[in-house]
Amino acid sequence: ANSAVGYADVTLSYKNPKSQFGVTIGNFESLNGFEQISSSRYISFIERAQFNEAFNNTRRLGVAVNYTSKDGLFKFDVGAFNDTINANTDNDDLILAGRAVYAPQAMGGQLHFGANFQHRKFQTNVLSNQYRARPFTQNAGFRFVDTGNVAARGDDIYGLEFIGIFGPLHLSAEGQYTKVDAIRVPDVLPGRDATTGVRTNGDPSFFGFYAEAGYWLTGETRDYKNGTLDRTKVLNPFDKGGWGAFQINARYDYLDLTDSTGATLPTQVTSPNFVNGGTQPGYLASLIWQPIDYVR
Repeated sequence: ANSAVGYADVTLSYKNPKSQFGVTIGNFESLNGFEQISSSRYISFIERAQFNEAFNNTRRLGVAVNYTSKDGLFKFDVGAFNDTINANTDNDDLILAGRAVYAPQAMGGQLHFGANFQHRKFQTNVLSNQYRARPFTQNAGFRFVDTGNVAARGDDIYGLEFIGIFGPLHLSAEGQYTKVDAIRVPDVLPGRDATTGVRTNGDPSFFGFYAEAGYWLTGETRDYKNGTLDRTKVLNPFDKGGWGAFQINARYDYLDLTDSTGATLPTQVTSPNFVNGGTQPGYLASLIWQPIDYVR
């Protein structure tokens, strides 16, 4: 790896078996949504929804307290986070986050209703953020949608989650709305605070969502555990004489990184009045072959 080491989940967790509460510290996802928290081993496509990249959802150093009801129907997590594990030690950015899940068994299947929230404060000597996303492949080195650096103190991200699993069929949808706390054109920054971003005349907001349906042709069902997706168990694995499991999926994914932030219409499309990061819709389909439980 050319001596460049990357870290994923680096955590220490504790839970008293007699209590519904637990705590986790380390480098992990900042409670930022169903698909982002689920392992990439279990999601329906090679890439996650594009709003996760655009809104910089990723692992951070932090601490979270979680609660799970005795019947397993309710799950709540709250946490505080700093920057990623390989960031500079003087970074003073902050994320306060929360996620709530209600997961009943109803209508002959497993349902999941979730909501998540992140209040983010950016590093004071780099008060800006860039919202952008690749065209549904991390191998691409370019982005069609990109706001450029927006001068901002932070932002708030609101998310909703849904999944329904009914035997071999699953339906899922998720969306996030981001409201930016922008640094406006006449604002004077205190002390050593600094920004390299473009200032606006208002607080821009951005939005992304996806809706998905999938079906196991060989009769399996998606596994669900503790508020996230888990490993599907193959009914007729390849090493036992079967052909394994086959699943088809279809998704519509949409991202909007444009917003009018200044004068009322009609208005000039200039940086202080308009953030023109572009919009990007995606139509995706996938075929998954899972010969055994641990190979996809």
